[in-house]
Amino acid sequence: MTAIVGANGTGKSTIVEAMTFALYGEQRAKKESIGFYWAEKPKFRVVLEFTLDDHRYAVERTQSDALLRRLHGDETVLAKGLSEVTRACERLTCLTFDQFVNSFCAEQKQLAFLQFRNKAARHEEVSRMLGYNRLEAAETLAKRRRSEINSQITAMGMVLEDTDMLKAGRDEAVRGHEEALGNAATLEREVGRLTAALQEASRRRSNAATYLEIAPDLSGKEKDLSRLQESVDEARTRLKEFEKENAELEALWPCEREYQKLSLDLSSSQSRLAAEAAMKSAREQLAQRTEERAKCESSIAEIGDPGVQSLQARIAALRDDQEKAQRLLPGREAAWRTSRESAVEKRTAIRTQLDQAFKHRDRAQAMLSEGRCPTCGQPIGESVREDFDGVQRECDRLSQELGELAARCAELETKPDDVAELEARLAKDEQEIGVLQLELLAAQGIRGRLDGLLDRKRKLDEEIKTLESQIVDREEPKAKVGVEELQAQIGALEQSHTRFLQLSDAVNRVAQGRADLQKKEALYALVLGEVKDLQSRLQATQLADSGEANRLIDEHQKIDRDLFAAKTHLHGANEAAARVERERRSAEERLNRHLESKERLEDLRRRERSYASVAQEMKTLREKLNSALGPELEAKASENLALLTSGRYTTLSMDRDLVAGVVEDGVQKAVISGGEEDVLALALRLALSELIQERQGRPMALLILDEVFGSLDVDRRTGVLERLASLRDRFDQILVISHIEDIYTVADHCIYLERDPITRASVASNGPPISGELE
Repeated sequence: MTAIVGANGTGKSTIVEAMTFALYGEQRAKKESIGFYWAEKPKFRVVLEFTLDDHRYAVERTQSDALLRRLHGDETVLAKGLSEVTRACERLTCLTFDQFVNSFCAEQKQLAFLQFRNKAARHEEVSRMLGYNRLEAAETLAKRRRSEINSQITAMGMVLEDTDMLKAGRDEAVRGHEEALGNAATLEREVGRLTAALQEASRRRSNAATYLEIAPDLSGKEKDLSRLQESVDEARTRLKEFEKENAELEALWPCEREYQKLSLDLSSSQSRLAAEAAMKSAREQLAQRTEERAKCESSIAEIGDPGVQSLQARIAALRDDQEKAQRLLPGREAAWRTSRESAVEKRTAIRTQLDQAFKHRDRAQAMLSEGRCPTCGQPIGESVREDFDGVQRECDRLSQELGELAARCAELETKPDDVAELEARLAKDEQEIGVLQLELLAAQGIRGRLDGLLDRKRKLDEEIKTLESQIVDREEPKAKVGVEELQAQIGALEQSHTRFLQLSDAVNRVAQGRADLQKKEALYALVLGEVKDLQSRLQATQLADSGEANRLIDEHQKIDRDLFAAKTHLHGANEAAARVERERRSAEERLNRHLESKERLEDLRRRERSYASVAQEMKTLREKLNSALGPELEAKASENLALLTSGRYTTLSMDRDLVAGVVEDGVQKAVISGGEEDVLALALRLALSELIQERQGRPMALLILDEVFGSLDVDRRTGVLERLASLRDRFDQILVISHIEDIYTVADHCIYLERDPITRASVASNGPPISGELE
């Protein structure tokens, strides 16, 4: 609390006049202290610095100009000019001049409550002071917005097209699109059918070409096979004869051995020379068998290893490679299909984003072409142009990405190199397996011949071993049988001996016959394998003759021509479908824009109803608050009155026109004194100031009391001072202008004014307390 004290005429009230003049350019009607100087001093200036809501301001005003600045860092000019500065100060304080002097500023000898220029506006001005005018402003704004929206609704209703016509156009475009898609689908199925037919015809054509290629070769091979069969039968017949002779030779072996034994005995009994001759004969036989064995070994060496196991291993390796390729092929094909489907899905997503970006760009372009926003009607700013450029760049980027994805999809339509490589690998392995199987058949024939030679060698080894044992174990006969008896026994065996000698070469003939038979059988097996292979291949073609093969080749050519024609028609149908689809999209976009406009229209109608409801609610709330204004002000003023009168008067009454009276003992006093009237007015002013702060929540916490103690007695003055002391917590600054000494007891600061008789100026100082009243 600050007290400004001084003698009469020292300019205490002029300070208040200067404050109101600086803020509003007006003074109290009965003072005009500032205006007094206009006649004497054409040039003067009032400067007021004040703090409001933690911001510091400075306002300067002359009779011709004004300036409002905010003093925070770099000084900012908030308003310039008389009227602009006045309006800016009214916005800062939320009070007009009349409202300020009727609430926070109690003028000297004018404590009467609510002294407005128009008494009929008492209630309305108090409502404005409490901030209720904001509800009225909100009501007016809601009505204005409602009117604006009604204008937009009328304008949109005039340009909206008929929904049924747009839907009919859209449905017609959809039907045309479906029909075009149906034609394209029919042609697509025809192309698919012809493609499948062409694949089948290509397979049959391949079979026909195979048939025409192998049929002559098969005929020649079958003739060769017939000749080889006759040769094999002839060799088998000869071998049977040789084996029969060999069996007869084997049966004669015991007789021959007995004959040889008897001959030896005869020889040993005749002479040593005969024994040696017999030994020589055994050696000759041994040499003969040894030589024959050497020939067998030479033949075995010439034949060598036919490589059956190697061929079988190679075939097994190729089978393993085939299995590996077959295991890899489904995975590679699945990865290829997945990549292709992913690219198609991404292309569809990018196409959807591109359509949305085109719609956004078209809306921005329409706004730019019209120059105003279709919703609020305001001019289009630079942000919409930047938005349009950004959307255009996004459209270009998406178009480029869509083109790249289309190229990628087209690239994925062709089988990847790894899949084609695996298929070629499978075909190559199958071909190599066929060749190796033929080689295996030939090797197995050679192996049969080699086994015959090995069998013959084993028998020769046994015979040689027997001859060697005979030569080693032979001894001189211990006893000699009679020559006649030996000759008789030999004569009995002579015939079998003669036959044995005739059959002595049967073993060689059997071996040669077997070798010849095995060779012919191997050749027969080889040719038979070739014939069976050709027959299998020929049977796989499922063709009866060359005429049918030629007919299938002609059929393939016809299907190929039909497929080319169907693809040409399909291309035309796809172009027609694309054209109809563009028409359908255009119709759908037009309908969608229409539906969006209808939605916007419905939204505007909802907003119009909402604004109407808001205006009505603001009006109702304002009326409700205004109706409660009197009782609230009456309650706060009664509290102040009780304090100011030290409890003598505890109740204050107020009628609907905000005219106050004092209630004593439950009855309103008809007549009150001048001092009581001032106390009543002061209680109302203090109550109104507190209500303004509570209701508006403004940082305006200034209370000015200019000589309000003049008509008060000591008790009333003491009550006012006590009340002022209690208001320190509610007002940041209380400015009291007075010349009574009691003010020193409650004031925090005192400013003493004296008048300079020469310059006629007021001089301020922080002087000592003055005893007694100042005159």
